[in-house]
Amino acid sequence: MNSQSQDRLDRVEQLLAWTAEQTAANSREIRELCQSVQELRQSIQESRAQSAEENAARLREIEELRQSIQESRAEFAEQAAAQAQSLRELQQVVSETRSDLAHLAEWAEEVTQALVTLTALQREHERAIQAINQRQAETDQRFNVLLEEVRYLIRRQGSDGNPPPSLP
Repeated sequence: MNSQSQDRLDRVEQLLAWTAEQTAANSREIRELCQSVQELRQSIQESRAQSAEENAARLREIEELRQSIQESRAEFAEQAAAQAQSLRELQQVVSETRSDLAHLAEWAEEVTQALVTLTALQREHERAIQAINQRQAETDQRFNVLLEEVRYLIRRQGSDGNPPPSLP
């Protein structure tokens, strides 16, 4: 085998090794991105579940307070002074309900922000996957060119009368 052919074969082997390294790096990067997205989804689901539980507890508390007010009104219907106290308690409940509603509004804003962030991360993930796919396609194309060169070299060597080298 002449030195040009050997040099070409060495170059092909180097490029094949480089291609394998790039493919492995791309695979690792994809796995890491998928894991990040999965963790973010898990966190959002946990946040939603926790908020739903908190909301249900608040709704139960509100319902209990409403029942308490109704019972108080029935018990103190004959007493004007007691009614004034019941009205003050009702005002307190309304104030707490407004506070709870304000908290719910803040939570809704946080969820909205989380969804916006998730959407942005998903777009970034999709762009990263597109870039990886494009690099993979370019790597595949270079590999095919190298493979054609190797085949050409093998045919050329075979046509020179020398048997083609056996691959290990």
